[in-house]
Amino acid sequence: MTGDRTGAHIQRRFPELNVDWVLAAVMVIGLIVMLTAIGPGSSDEGKSDGAHLAVGRTATDAAIMIRLSPCGSETVRSISLEAVEAGLILWQASAVEPESQYVFVVGQPPTTFVETVPMLEQLPRGALLEASVEAGATYTAQFYFADLLPDLWSYEGTYYPTGDIEQIMEESIACSRASGSSSTRTLVVLGFLAAAAAGAGLVSRRIVSSDL
Repeated sequence: MTGDRTGAHIQRRFPELNVDWVLAAVMVIGLIVMLTAIGPGSSDEGKSDGAHLAVGRTATDAAIMIRLSPCGSETVRSISLEAVEAGLILWQASAVEPESQYVFVVGQPPTTFVETVPMLEQLPRGALLEASVEAGATYTAQFYFADLLPDLWSYEGTYYPTGDIEQIMEESIACSRASGSSSTRTLVVLGFLAAAAAGAGLVSRRIVSSDL
């Protein structure tokens, strides 16, 4: 009697696993992994060791220019200029809809943007400034206005003409972008294989059960 009770006690503590539930759970987890990997903002795009922003100033009115080199199909949501030490936002604009434009002039937002912080009449020329662009991630670049040269882009300590800057920036972040795409594809494949295997297991068990 003692042995029977002990066996029943162990059986109650460790119930037999329901294989169908396990397979269903694996299938759901696989689908979640796959959908998360291909979902918006979930890939490694926008997470790069290379700098994504270049800054410059126009020769005519000395306006500050900001250029973003995006990863993939990133769209811009907002742009801003801040005085770092004072913690003061000098100008900010937000897109009415995510925008695929990547070159901006501070104080002159594109027609699809709305100014949320109007431009100050006089920028603090001696202050450390920070340009910020929110896209797939938030990209920043710090600089002093006095260091900017007319109609040249400052990028990682070097000045480039407009005709060269786009290619220079793309080459700087190309490897990180490729790495992000590869990891995303791996997650999609693993999620798909797990979901497919679990689904096939469920179907085969249903067929066997119906035959019995």
